[in-house]
Order: sequence, then structure tokens, then C-alpha cells
Amino acid sequence: MKATKYISAILLLLLSISCSTDLDNKYESPEIPNQFMDFTIDNDTQSIDNEITVTIQSGDYQSTSVRFVDEIGVPYTPPKTEPSEGENASDLDNVFIPTITVTENNNLEYKISATKLRLDEKALLEVESFLVEVKVVNNSGVELTGYDRIYFSDVEYIFNTKISFNETGGDSQTFNVGIEDTDDLDANIIAVGGTGIVSENISFIGVATEDPSDDGATATFTFELTTDAATAIDATLNLELAKREKGSVTGTVSVTGYPDTPFSYEVTSTVDGGSAPAIDFEFASTISLVSGTTLTVTITLDEMLTEGNTTAPIFKLSKVIINKGGNEPEPAQDTWLDVDNSIEKLTVSTVCTDCSVETVANPDAADAEATNVTKWTIGSTSGSGNKSLDFDFKDGEGITLADYANLIVTVRMYWPSFNDISNYDSNERIRFYLSDGVNEQQVQGKFVESNEAGWHTMEFDFTGTPSGPALTSDIISGEIRLIGNKFTNIDNGLEFYIDTITTNL
Repeated sequence: MKATKYISAILLLLLSISCSTDLDNKYESPEIPNQFMDFTIDNDTQSIDNEITVTIQSGDYQSTSVRFVDEIGVPYTPPKTEPSEGENASDLDNVFIPTITVTENNNLEYKISATKLRLDEKALLEVESFLVEVKVVNNSGVELTGYDRIYFSDVEYIFNTKISFNETGGDSQTFNVGIEDTDDLDANIIAVGGTGIVSENISFIGVATEDPSDDGATATFTFELTTDAATAIDATLNLELAKREKGSVTGTVSVTGYPDTPFSYEVTSTVDGGSAPAIDFEFASTISLVSGTTLTVTITLDEMLTEGNTTAPIFKLSKVIINKGGNEPEPAQDTWLDVDNSIEKLTVSTVCTDCSVETVANPDAADAEATNVTKWTIGSTSGSGNKSLDFDFKDGEGITLADYANLIVTVRMYWPSFNDISNYDSNERIRFYLSDGVNEQQVQGKFVESNEAGWHTMEFDFTGTPSGPALTSDIISGEIRLIGNKFTNIDNGLEFYIDTITTNL
């Protein structure tokens, strides 16, 4: 869907130096005697492949010449064709190269043309002006001079459907997708099918439906990928996608010359709503990029199901990330608890009245992350006050004091329905404690009632300033504590489920 690239030339004939537009002001200079006006210019709007003809009306001259000047009386400075130090090739995207040639008509016709230095790159819609000087010497030996100014500018958008990996731009480069002028890819990359409609924003291009119950939308995203690197580079192609949490999508990503990589993202929540968290997709094959070769990337959405959501489904593309030499390896991660994969570096217990801990089936049958999880039950007769899920590290599995300063703990937890707490409010808090056996420190988070009854990932960052007295030796135990006296009217008890407890170490 490339738009035709063409340039319009807006010609302002300077019949008198004293008569000028605002754009002419920077060219004003003292009045020039013997102003020459006996010439015409045609083709005031032309394709980039056509020419403007300057015609001198009479042949009764000893000599004629046509040239560019920077200002009246100032020689022309040609535009640079190579980036300066600290610049990239993209800094020359809007450079036009003008040329003048003389015909065989007794030096009375001159052709003016302009080419774009980086023809395949998008223009910035800035104006480039050229001042043309026409000079003749009549048969009396008198020199006469006249001027035309030509303004070159793109008058039609060149659609943003192509991205280029800049060899000098860093090993990881991100290309944004959206409706902003500065976005690298725009809505011209998408073709919707079935009952799909284009959905676009400042941060994505996507497909949606009018009817929240509609499962009939399909779409194809297509864009081109190239580079200015003279030597081939290996790279990984990554996409930032998104869908409704309560919804599913399937499709494929294809790149010219490589096997397709399918994708399938299932329901991750049973809660109705518009939440659509980012999904990181990595194309399975390492791709090769080299200057002069263009790869076509196609994202095909075969199916988008609402899965009963009351909010219309959507599938988005937000970013394209190219990593030269491959993706960085995932940061090291240690798992403390994951009963589904038989990882139990902790001994877990709870001591509150009518409370229990057990291994059960995942309460969300549609969740693909785990089959079995740890269930923490707080019974309806457990009484008021804080509730704690305690744990002790098994021998050799604790955290050293040296590592503690860099520790981030992540808990994937299923929240209950807070409707079971008749006097729930936004002060319901959850704290993650770690102890050296004498002192303990904690990091606190809050529940969000609008996100109840589903799987959530909570992060507890101990790299900052956790609350509590400083630890002086290795960590041997801890607890997950629910804070507040809002548990006096638990109607049906509360059931929390924990899939994993992991760390960044």
C-alpha cells in the first residue's frame, strides 16, 4: 500500500525584489538594476520523474545561463549526501538533489529536475526551497539577471509500512506502531477480514469487533524489514502483541524465506473486562538482514474468540523489536515454590484458626500455566486480625545476606472474590516478610478489588528500603501476611491459591 511518491513545485516568480511573500524575506537584498523578466517556467506541479522547463522568450542575447544560488548574489551550496559525524543516514531522509540541464534549443531552454536522496524513506513533509538565477547578456553587452524560487515538498503521505535496522543505531532497536507521525509503522500495515474493524491508537494498531459477542474477526498485518548494513547481520524478530485477558487468539507469523512460527494465546482470566496486557512474541528462526534485501513480515490472525467476555475482543501490535546477534538470555531465576513442577524449597504452614494449606487443582481450568497449585484457606470462623502463610527454607535453600540486597520476589497468586468480605475496603494489604531468625523486613502491596477472582503476579522488591530492622545474617524463613482488621465478617471464608514463588537470583 505504498503511496505514490511525488514532489510538487510551487513557483513564485520574483518580478520585483521589493515585492515578496513572507517566505521570501530571508532572500531580500538591495534592489538590483536591470532586472531580467523575459522568461517563463512551466510544470509548476510535476512527478519526481518529470522536469520543469525554463524558457527564455527571446534569442536576441549574446549569452544565457541558469543556475542555483543560496541567496541573491550568494553562490549555491549543494546539499550534503553523506551524514556528518554523529548523524545517521535517516537524518538525510528529506534531502532533495536539484539539477539543471540545457537543451539543444540555442541555449534558450533549461530543464530543472529534483531527486530525493533517500527515495525509499518517508519524507518529513518539510519544505525545501531552491532559488534559480537566470542571467543573460544582451547584444549591447548589458548583463540582466532575474530570479525564480521553487519550493519542493511532499504533498502526499508515504505510508509507514517499512522499517530499517540502522547498523550504527545499537544492537537492540525498537520500532513503534501507532497513529503518531513519529511512529514507524501505521494502520496501512493491517487488512482486516470477516467482521473485524481496524482499531488504532497512539500506541498500537489492531483489529476489534463492533459486537462484544462476535467471534468472526480475522486480520493480516504486513510490513517490510531491511537494513543499511553492508555486511549481513543475524538478528531476532520480537513483537509486542496484546489480547483481552478473557479471550483467545490463534495465528501465525511468517518472514520471507523462513518457516512460519504459530502462536496461540488462551484465556488468562475469567473476569469480564477490557484488560489486555502485553504479550512478548519471539519469531522462532534467526533472520539475516543485509542492505539491498527486504524481508516481508506477515502476522496472520486466524481466530479471535471472545470466550464469553462482555467487552469486545481486540488483538494488537504495539512494537517490533530487532535484536542484532539474538535476544539477551533471560535473567537467572530461582524458584522457591512450584508444586506443579515438584519444586518445594519451602515448608509452608499456617496457624490461624480454621486455616489450612494443601495442594489442589488449579481453580481456573482455562489457565495453561499450572495444573496443580498451593491452596491457602482462611475459614469463615478464623476471627479478626492479620492472617499469615508461614514458610521455612529447607536446609541449604536460604538466601545469603550478601544476595539479599539484590533480591526481588515474585508471587503468582489467585485472589478470591472480595465480595466474601462484607466490609472490604482499599486498605486490604498484603506483605511479604523475610527473616534471619531474629529480625524481619517486609515489602507491602495492595489488593485491587476490580481485579479480584483471578490470577495475578505480585512483585516484592527488596532492593530498595524494605520496612523493619536490618537483617544481620542469612535469611531462613518468611511469611505472606494479610494486613487489616477487615476479616471480622468473612461470609464464606477466603481461598487464596499460589502457583509459583520465584526470585531474580
